[in-house]
Amino acid sequence: MEYLLEILTGIAGLIIIAMVVLKPKLFWPILIFVLVGTAGLMIRGYCFTDEYVVGCLLLGALIVLAKRKKINFPKIHFAHRWVFLLLIVYMVLQSFYGLVLWQDWRITRWILYYGMLGMLLFVIPKKDFPVPHPKQIALIITGSALFYFSSYLIYGLFCENVRGIGRFAMQGAEWSGSAYAVFPLVIAIPAAIILLNQRSRYQFVVVPKDHWHFYRYLQYVLLFYQPIPLSKVQY
Repeated sequence: MEYLLEILTGIAGLIIIAMVVLKPKLFWPILIFVLVGTAGLMIRGYCFTDEYVVGCLLLGALIVLAKRKKINFPKIHFAHRWVFLLLIVYMVLQSFYGLVLWQDWRITRWILYYGMLGMLLFVIPKKDFPVPHPKQIALIITGSALFYFSSYLIYGLFCENVRGIGRFAMQGAEWSGSAYAVFPLVIAIPAAIILLNQRSRYQFVVVPKDHWHFYRYLQYVLLFYQPIPLSKVQY
């Protein structure tokens, strides 16, 4: 199963590079989908999946800029961008310090993470990658969250009914624990509320007319992964 996940992740990264190179306007939709839809995925117990996919996305963007000869240091006119850049530099230095201090190569994940956040500062100002309309962003976030939690639920059912292992056994090895896995809700619920307050021809696809069905579905996924009390665990 691990080899299959590694192969699928590798193929997904190559597809993303090709999509961004061929259609640069897909940069932001793919970035939003990846950040929400791959949160918590693990390979061999390590959370490198989203960093790898975002890295492929940025590589595709750099290829586009190189072809158009637009790779340069953008002018930073706003103070908040300078603050953001200084924060990134600080976090990268702290990650290197933690790597040396703890001698744990897994900390390189955070070096890559903050490094790619810094690279976004150079991609964001480019007109080659237009930012979607706020309503479209809310739609992408909500759709990505539904995809994520559906995959989370289906994978748990697959592990229990096909692979013969408990849904909690794969946590920490193939998917993050329940506490970390629900982080997308922090951004998914506000996005869903935005869609409910606006008329959208795609609203019925992502958020049902009776929006409580959406929240009931999320509650079902959360209850499915509710930790079992230690008194009921069979050894």
